[in-house]
Amino acid sequence: RELRERTVMRCDLSKYLFCVLLLSVHMSHSEQILETQITWADFEQHPRTGLGADARFGANKSVLDIGEGNGFASRCGLIYCDWVGGTDMDKLPTRVVLKIPSSLSFRKIYDALPADQRLFGGDDGKWEKMEGHLRGIHQVEVVTYEFFEAFEGLKIPKRYYGMPFSENKNDGQICLEYMENSRMMNFHEKHTVEQVKQKAPTAPELLNNLFEDLANTMPLDGFLSMYKGAQP
Repeated sequence: RELRERTVMRCDLSKYLFCVLLLSVHMSHSEQILETQITWADFEQHPRTGLGADARFGANKSVLDIGEGNGFASRCGLIYCDWVGGTDMDKLPTRVVLKIPSSLSFRKIYDALPADQRLFGGDDGKWEKMEGHLRGIHQVEVVTYEFFEAFEGLKIPKRYYGMPFSENKNDGQICLEYMENSRMMNFHEKHTVEQVKQKAPTAPELLNNLFEDLANTMPLDGFLSMYKGAQP
């Protein structure tokens, strides 16, 4: 009987520890939005301030990854806000888009490549440089949305807020209006060859500004190795 009671106690303790472990893993993942450094607590305060809302997010808030396969320089989520406990909630957007600069999407694809096709090898310094480039691009994007707000009639999403990276915090993000009945479009669908030609002369300078450091630290053979499987 004593042996049986000890066995039952061990089983109950094991179940308890398993539940605690499962809960902690679930909470750590659910608090982070799309596996990034931005948590729900970090995010919630900004749209509330930007919208002048006294409501808060409810328990049914959620995020849907809408950036998968559409880009590799950020994580883009459709946020279902589930506003509760406020006034004029019918005037608040039920859904917003949150864009977070991150190399995570590219890193996942990279890690799936065979070892001989990996561009950076085990060099974390190169990943840090890439993250630095992404932060710089994000800073420009935040300013760009602010600049375009001075013009009327532009077909761009409304910006609820844009946060550049601060000196000591990895908190860059942009929150935008969710455009109903929208779809992804390729650049060539609405731009003629003549329109593209107008911008072509600036492309070399732009690419040089973006990738000069990368080109200096990465041999051409290393870059081409990523595409071994696609080469004839």
